[in-house]
Amino acid sequence: MADFMIPTDGLHRWIVSLFTAAGSSEREAQLTADHLVGANLAGHDSHGVGMAPRVSRAIVLFGKVAGSSAARSRAPSHVPAER
Repeated sequence: MADFMIPTDGLHRWIVSLFTAAGSSEREAQLTADHLVGANLAGHDSHGVGMAPRVSRAIVLFGKVAGSSAARSRAPSHVPAER
C-alpha cells in the first residue's frame, strides 16, 4: 500500500465537513475531528481518522456521535441516562 502525506489542517477540515454533512453540529464535528486527528498524530491510528466511516454511520443512524451528551439527552425516558 502506498503512503500518502496529507496536511493535518486539510485532513481536519475534511473530517469536519464529512461529519457536518452527515448531520452533526459544527461544534461536535470540530471536537470529534480534534480527537480523531489527534489520535493519528499521537500514533494511535486505530483510534484515528480511520474511524470516520463508523462515526459517520452513528451520526446518520442516531443523530449524534455515540457517547456525546447530546446523544444521551435523546434517550427514551425508560432508559437511564449515562453518567
